Amino acid sequence: MNYQNNNQRSNNNCGLVLEDFVQYYLRGDYDQDLHYIFETEYEPHCNGRLWLNSGHWDEIKQKNCECAQADPIRNFVFSGVFLYQLMTHLLLWDEMTQKDFESPNGEANPRYLNYEKYVSLLEHLGWPGFGLDIWKEFSNQFSHKKLFFEGLEEILDRYGLMTSRFGNDTYRFILVCIFNVMYGLLQEGVQQMDIPASQKRSILATAKDHSERILEYF
Repeated sequence: MNYQNNNQRSNNNCGLVLEDFVQYYLRGDYDQDLHYIFETEYEPHCNGRLWLNSGHWDEIKQKNCECAQADPIRNFVFSGVFLYQLMTHLLLWDEMTQKDFESPNGEANPRYLNYEKYVSLLEHLGWPGFGLDIWKEFSNQFSHKKLFFEGLEEILDRYGLMTSRFGNDTYRFILVCIFNVMYGLLQEGVQQMDIPASQKRSILATAKDHSERILEYF
């Protein structure tokens, strides 16, 4: 029993160290890696946030693979952060297009999540936008090509994500820590939004469910 308690305590300590590393990476290096891999400029109409348009996937994949060879841990963390942000982008757009959130005349109900509030959330979080093309392609609710699981395989291959996975379950533990950090940031951002509490719960519950399903894949 003591061994189990000590082992659990050790895992918790390792998790806290990894989560601190992820926080440090997000503050210092993530935007730099994103800018380098995607070779995209900051769009003024997005208030300085990167807006990732589709295209030149072969170059993106090649750069990601090169970064994975040069620094496997850093690129694995980049992949996990990028994947969580992309997953969040898809689920937020699903939320915005729910019929229940529209007024009877067909116009979006301003009480709920809308595009203006979505952009404000990105600005608050400091996360990039991904454009509509990828949502139309991989939306879990409105697309024929779902995020889980064939769509997830295609996304990983398209961008060259997770190529620095290790030969044991260590990478999965690291991914759990990455997702914990990202969920905490998303939770803080969503709770500050001017939308009904029911929609906040829906967004956060869906984010948790989606991240758990991604972990199941690995």
